[in-house]
Amino acid sequence: MNLDCIALALDFSAEDKVIDLLKSLNPKPSILKIGLELCSVFGIERAVELCKAHSPNSKIFLDLKLHDIPNTVGKTILGIKNNFGTDVNYLTVHTLGGAEMIKASVEAGVGKITIIGVSVLTSHSAENFRNDFGIDLGTLSKKLLKVGVDNGLKWFVSSPQEIISIKASYPSVKLVTPGIRKEGASLQDQKRVATPRRALELGADMLVLGRSITQAENPNSSWIELIQEVEDTKRSLETKKIADC
Repeated sequence: MNLDCIALALDFSAEDKVIDLLKSLNPKPSILKIGLELCSVFGIERAVELCKAHSPNSKIFLDLKLHDIPNTVGKTILGIKNNFGTDVNYLTVHTLGGAEMIKASVEAGVGKITIIGVSVLTSHSAENFRNDFGIDLGTLSKKLLKVGVDNGLKWFVSSPQEIISIKASYPSVKLVTPGIRKEGASLQDQKRVATPRRALELGADMLVLGRSITQAENPNSSWIELIQEVEDTKRSLETKKIADC
């Protein structure tokens, strides 16, 4: 069973909740996403240790969305790489940091950490983004994507609605897609969402799920259902691909 297309977001601020969740899941996630909530309480080191202690074979995805001057971001990534070795596999930076910051990030992570570019958060809708900033969300996303690609990024975070256009312009890039929800589930604070099946059909390479698993009445049951949906979809897509050849 290959679960490398699923990242489980551990959006907790209590250690016991992380432990209880990871103990309850079988099979264990291939990728665990650690964000600001967990890191701000325990620090990066303890957060990584906690995940590795209870799911030792999981890859670690640090979702820090780094955005600072190139020197600071580059040194931060080097520090993470040197201190954690192969324990940290993915790390996000904000593409609004610009070309030099992106270039410094990619150079610092080379060999150990895959740097993933974030453009516009999935909590923004096109309408509220335009109202808040007077800028078209789609146009800005395309510009940020180009800056990222031109400066060495090969992975990006993308809402489900942007996958097709991004893949059409940059077929080789890999897309991490948050805002994944079961059919009929509450959107909560996400605006641009899709079901796991739909996101994979559109071309997503990695799905990010959090609350639909972590806040479920029975997390393991929801986890198994997700895995089944993903596996069924991947088989269907592979069959279609063969038939189209």
